[in-house]
Order: sequence, then structure tokens, then C-alpha cells
Amino acid sequence: MVRITLDALRRRAEHNDGSLHTLEEVALHQQNIERLELVQEACPRLKILLLHDNLISKIGAPDDGCDASRSKLAVD
Repeated sequence: MVRITLDALRRRAEHNDGSLHTLEEVALHQQNIERLELVQEACPRLKILLLHDNLISKIGAPDDGCDASRSKLAVD
């Protein structure tokens, strides 16, 4: 299983100078990710999370701390 790490998020946040606290959008395409972990805690202002072509089999309800204003889910 591929895990989402702080280092991976920072690399994908290069357009935001690697800052995760203020990151609003991140693309994690084709990373063979099976579970969503760490993202909400590391990126509290995240509004858009792009996950095309990963291995996520189930997406549950967000935690109470989630401030997502919109979700768009599709199976590729």
C-alpha cells in the first residue's frame, strides 16, 4: 500500500512554496494510493483533492472537522 506522506504532499505543493498549512488544492494522480490518511490534518485549508487513477476502494463520510464545500467523485 502506498501511503500519503508529508514529504509527498510538500512535493506536490511546490506551487504553494511547499507550505501545507495554507494549501487549497493538491493533485495526487496515479500514486497507487489505497487509503486517504494524513491529508486533513496536514492541509487544514484544503478545498480540492485530485485523486485520479488510484486504488481507493471506499470513501466514507468526512470527519466532523472537514470543511469541504463541495465533493465530486467519479470512478475511472
